[in-house]
Amino acid sequence: MLENALNIIQMIVACGCMITAVYKAVTYRSRTWMLYGMFAGACFLGDLWWMLYSFFYGLDAPDSFIPYISWDAAVLFLLLILFRFDAEATEDTSKKYLSMAEVAFFVLVMCLIYMQYGDYVSNLITAVLMGTLIWNARIRLIRIPKDDAEDRRKRNICKAVLLYSFVEYALWTASCFDYDSPIRYSYYVFDFLLAVSIAMFVPALGKAADR
Repeated sequence: MLENALNIIQMIVACGCMITAVYKAVTYRSRTWMLYGMFAGACFLGDLWWMLYSFFYGLDAPDSFIPYISWDAAVLFLLLILFRFDAEATEDTSKKYLSMAEVAFFVLVMCLIYMQYGDYVSNLITAVLMGTLIWNARIRLIRIPKDDAEDRRKRNICKAVLLYSFVEYALWTASCFDYDSPIRYSYYVFDFLLAVSIAMFVPALGKAADR
């Protein structure tokens, strides 16, 4: 089945990224690389659970909450990576709150859509986490200058976070359509791109990253 094959690809990519991150974290004594390793590990464990769950119980079994916990943990690790660097505010306060309102509006609308297909509480948690993640990446991308290699690396991390967030939302939206819908086939494209977005953090973090 194509979906299982893509899950295996994600698992391989996440596992490879986790091993790479742990190696770099030990080599460079980098907390940022260690946080990325935890993010990749959470993605790996979530995919592994879904694979085992589908194998033993089939697709008709009730949803399990464990992969959602794994996904929540992955987002929190990305937030911790963003919190490790910051820059002084360079934008007007009005622009800052406008950006916050735009992100909040987007995640709220998507949350209301997803509530038609899933649990209310889990979708609310997802909206809060994704809204916080997207806004922090966006505001740092605006604030951080393009002066040197270190600043460019931090901007690349923000871009990687935004790419990951976009692919996740595209994947969730595609999954809302019926299996016989042509739009549903885009799910498999975004499922593959999710593995790519996880791996994109490796070049974004750079050689040594933040200590």
